[in-house]
Amino acid sequence: MSELPMFSAAELARMPAWGAGASPALPEEYRIFLQLPDTVTERTRRLAAELTAGAANPFAAATAIETYLRRYPYDLDVPELPDQVRDVADYFLFDLKRGYCDYYATAFVVLARLAGLPARLVTGYAPGSWLPAERLW
Repeated sequence: MSELPMFSAAELARMPAWGAGASPALPEEYRIFLQLPDTVTERTRRLAAELTAGAANPFAAATAIETYLRRYPYDLDVPELPDQVRDVADYFLFDLKRGYCDYYATAFVVLARLAGLPARLVTGYAPGSWLPAERLW
């Protein structure tokens, strides 16, 4: 089962940042959600910094990344990755510039982690039923 938290945009904007010099500090068990492979390119790093520069809080940074990614057209008919592609997020953001769910999710997680936002990629779903009284699936 999973819970469905209900926060307004205003409540999310008031939540404190985690990270260097922030209080509270990022819990140790979340640090794994900031790790990135060595294949992340410099231009992807620059883009993350540009998108989140001046963000007042983590919610604003995440929203800036989401807004940017919405510029890319959704397309299920994309070519296979060329053999020379070493970083899928970079390829999606700068070369392909279109794609489907997995591309958006990958790019979001990479950009978020570069911005210091703990993020993880989850795909698929599990069958179940919504239990309104418990607010759980």
